[in-house]
Amino acid sequence: MRLPGILLLLSICLLAADPCAAQSSSGTISGIVTDSSGAIVVGAEVLVENDATRVQFSSKTNGEGIYVVANLPPGSYRVQVSKTGFKTVIKPDIGLNVQDALSINFTLPVGATSIVGQYGGRPAVCRGTSLERAEFSKLD
Repeated sequence: MRLPGILLLLSICLLAADPCAAQSSSGTISGIVTDSSGAIVVGAEVLVENDATRVQFSSKTNGEGIYVVANLPPGSYRVQVSKTGFKTVIKPDIGLNVQDALSINFTLPVGATSIVGQYGGRPAVCRGTSLERAEFSKLD
């Protein structure tokens, strides 16, 4: 009679300690945004776009220059950071897996608004109004 009671108690304990309950199927991208002198940039707009679905997630840097974009589904992303008085910087092809917590920092060059990113693995400046129709000029 004692054995069935112990087995019942053990079963309840095992079910209550479900390790899958604490797991998440999403990831997070966060980081710090600074200017070229290393000073933090407060209030910078951060746009994270899923390459496959084109769904966008946005955030702003806080008083310490930190941004956090949480609950992102796994996939490939591009992260864009912009602020008036600085050039916009884009980092493409960022792979995010389940439960990833990626730290991606940005340095915004001071200057007129233009888009600085990568084209074919090389630094480039966008000379258009959208990335889909942009012409890129190599920086090096």
